[in-house]
Amino acid sequence: MAATVAEPKQSVYFFAYSEENEQLQQIGAYLNANGAKLGPFTPDDKLKSALEIVKNSSVLAKCGADAEQIYNSIQSVIVCFRTDDALQLIKAWTEVLLSDVFKGEGWQSHPGYAVHVYSNLFQFYAEPSIKFFTFRALLEVASRAKLVSTIDTSLTTIQSYIADWALDTTQQRELLRTLHNALLVDNRPRDAAEVMTSLLRSYKASDAKEAEPDARECVRTAIIDPTSFSFDHLLQIPAVQHLESVDALLYKLLNTFISGTLADWVEFNKANPKYVKEVLKVENDAPLLKKVKILTLISLAEKQKNIPYSLIQSSLDIPSEIELEKFIIDVLQSGAISGKLNGVKKEFNVTGFEPRVFGRAEWLNLREKLKRLSANLKQAKKHVELASHPELIAGFYH
Repeated sequence: MAATVAEPKQSVYFFAYSEENEQLQQIGAYLNANGAKLGPFTPDDKLKSALEIVKNSSVLAKCGADAEQIYNSIQSVIVCFRTDDALQLIKAWTEVLLSDVFKGEGWQSHPGYAVHVYSNLFQFYAEPSIKFFTFRALLEVASRAKLVSTIDTSLTTIQSYIADWALDTTQQRELLRTLHNALLVDNRPRDAAEVMTSLLRSYKASDAKEAEPDARECVRTAIIDPTSFSFDHLLQIPAVQHLESVDALLYKLLNTFISGTLADWVEFNKANPKYVKEVLKVENDAPLLKKVKILTLISLAEKQKNIPYSLIQSSLDIPSEIELEKFIIDVLQSGAISGKLNGVKKEFNVTGFEPRVFGRAEWLNLREKLKRLSANLKQAKKHVELASHPELIAGFYH
């Protein structure tokens, strides 16, 4: 299954009709004219010449519109080599294209040209080793170009790649890490957290120590995601459980978001004033404060469905009813909780929410709801059958 990329209009391929050696010479001459220091072309060693070209292609960073045509020309040279040599060239070129000299966003930028090139290379080759490498490179250049959204990054697709390319455990983890970073750059923290959770599930208790950096990142991204309000599933992962002994503060903070309240958050910040900025890497903690308040409100809703304004104000440290109503309206719009404000009774009537901890009681409740739904569907089916066959009505009631 190929990566789905929304591509710009096809560009004219530079030197598209040249013989291979002539094409290499002309690309080399162009690069030299723009500041490269390529040696004399050696027709008997085309791979060496091609490697020199890709390693010196950094001069394209200061070229204008012609650069895209040179990108396409280098690509057309690479696909002429056998698979092993092509992979060597692609790896060398990737090192150059991901260097700091290539900057910009969108299709009409150097990273954007690279997205087009890597998409073509990814679709051209069938060899798993090239598929694996070019897709990771595609994610990285797309991150730089802010074009990750143009690539099919669903976990279903990624899992199919893992199976099709027969990736070993190390390669799977490398791919998922690259995807996680790309999704964060694309401002999709929930998707990134899902990918990181999938990555951590590849570790067992025996190798949980190796997963420490990934486990920390998983917890961090889950905490800072403004749309995520359920965290207890993370404690089922051995790599996250391991944090209790190696990173007690982060583990404590995770438990605050699982079952703690605003008071716990305030206490944690008071004891660790630099933690949010230095460890969670969050400059402005206002979104986190809002999230903790929503979680505290969910905890109140778990105990009673009609919550007095006064209780919400004291629990969430909201001084006035006007601010309280604004906050709850904002919460309702986020979808974290459903309900309505009752201004007459001065209470918030909760109709639904996502439980903070989905334990045995929640599973039993879900089972009962499914049983009732199943029974209702069976009854509805009988009514449809009776409506279709009136002669059965007498038998139904006797």
